[in-house]
Amino acid sequence: KAGKRKASEGAAVEAEGSFSVFIGGIPWAVTEETLKKDFGECGKVVDVNLLRKSNGLSKGVAFISFASEAAVEAALKFDGDDYGGRTLKVTKADEPRSVGGKEGGKGGKADGKGGARFEVFVRNLSSHTKEEELRGPFQPRRG
Repeated sequence: KAGKRKASEGAAVEAEGSFSVFIGGIPWAVTEETLKKDFGECGKVVDVNLLRKSNGLSKGVAFISFASEAAVEAALKFDGDDYGGRTLKVTKADEPRSVGGKEGGKGGKADGKGGARFEVFVRNLSSHTKEEELRGPFQPRRG
């Protein structure tokens, strides 16, 4: 469906002509209805997608779709504002967001083909795991 996000991708997939913002720092007790009412001051709210954990509790982030670019611009003015004791982070949903506040990921550097650098964090390894054992599965493959 146009303008909807695919949860499996973990990012917003926007239809051409849609007007959406990503909002982080939302207090966990806030509901979709509250967001619709509060951000309705910016303009007509078309959809609110408050992300939730598997147990149903809020993750404190949402995507809000508006009917106009002017509403998006108004919503962006809330970036950095206090909202229920938390600081909001409001960006256009189709803008790439940096990881850790640095462009291009950790350290702000891009390596490798195409200028992209990817990092993998692996947990619960045995204290006896050797670096060579871990790097093997992540080596580039030809084929």
